[in-house]
Amino acid sequence: MKRLLLMAVTASALAMMYGHADALITITFVDDDSGPVQTFISPLPTGVSSFIFPGNDTAQVILVGVTLGPDVPVSQVIGLSEAADPMGPASDLIQIVRSSSGDTVIVFQSDSDAPGAVPLPRCDALPTCMPETQEVFVPDLPLVTATGGSETLRVSAASDVVVPEPAVLLMIGSGLVGLGALRYRRSGGR
Repeated sequence: MKRLLLMAVTASALAMMYGHADALITITFVDDDSGPVQTFISPLPTGVSSFIFPGNDTAQVILVGVTLGPDVPVSQVIGLSEAADPMGPASDLIQIVRSSSGDTVIVFQSDSDAPGAVPLPRCDALPTCMPETQEVFVPDLPLVTATGGSETLRVSAASDVVVPEPAVLLMIGSGLVGLGALRYRRSGGR
């Protein structure tokens, strides 16, 4: 009886871990203003492939073998706003488009300080604008694979990520070394 119960629990756990893993495609864009936008993609289901085109202020992902669901608009634009001015200029844009070939194209565009750069539209002119926090998740979208299977697309963006200065890291490290030395002295060098 114990063996049967253990097998049932193990099978349930495996079904929960692996049965749902292929149903979610996750794309994460990270823009920390120190270089090109970084793009991370979860493992893709069989028959789906991706192409990533990075840039300094933009990143584009093309998912081949999967298209936006039939009830999803052909094109969506989601703006991300700075918390200080939620209806002001968008600081980042995420565009999700069904291409003419049926592929799904996801574009992340960050505001640029480069001379001659085109400013992003204002949030009050966009259909959807979300406040930019540490990490923003776009609402999940249904996808359909070339074989008729269903998947879910989850896009997230982490922009203007705060990275500690090297001096701060040195100060924290020095403090930890000092605490370690103090403990060593109090314990009598043992």
